[in-house]
Amino acid sequence: MDVVDTIGEWDEREPTERKDGRLDYAADVAFRRSTGQGIIRQKGGVFGFYEELEPEADGRLSIHEDGLTLFVGTEAAFEWPWERLTAVQTSSKTLQINTSGDRLFSFRFLNDSPRRWELMLHKALHTHYAALGLEIREFQPRIATR
Repeated sequence: MDVVDTIGEWDEREPTERKDGRLDYAADVAFRRSTGQGIIRQKGGVFGFYEELEPEADGRLSIHEDGLTLFVGTEAAFEWPWERLTAVQTSSKTLQINTSGDRLFSFRFLNDSPRRWELMLHKALHTHYAALGLEIREFQPRIATR
């Protein structure tokens, strides 16, 4: 069973057909990338860390058989095969992903739910790794398989 079919069994919304003929689930997003970490100081000591983020930019996030793609305009600005995703979580009103080789990405969905997208990514990742004979144990702080 492929990723799009697995999501289709769980989610009542129909996938769309892209110009290249592939099916996907897509949503308009405002996205931000991390630029590094800032330090939270309290009483002269280090209390914690936070992600420093670039200003928002508009895009369209797509889940498809091979992974995730972030389109800016009509161009695929970022493409992440499933193996490159290292963490998935919701944070307040956004979905955050960590990727190997890239930074943290934060997606604010303009007409969709970050929780729905988190669940779709979980389904997609479970399906992908099951095909490799692996089981996902956790998604946060890192995707861990056995």
